[in-house]
Amino acid sequence: MHGYGNWHMSAMNMGGMGYWWLLILAGIGVMIAFLARRRWSARASPEQALKRRFAEGNIDRETYDRLRAGLRK
Repeated sequence: MHGYGNWHMSAMNMGGMGYWWLLILAGIGVMIAFLARRRWSARASPEQALKRRFAEGNIDRETYDRLRAGLRK
């Protein structure tokens, strides 16, 4: 009986530690979701991407004008 006296207290402490780990993991998940949403909203619009393609020389002026007109419809 002498060896079982501290078992109850250590089990309670372990349960409490489990809750802390759960809170830490939830906080990490919230941070990842926040950063992913922030990055997603920072992406270029289709018109900006089209301008970049034209500036880099990937498309000619006629193609740029046609695609831009299609985007603005």
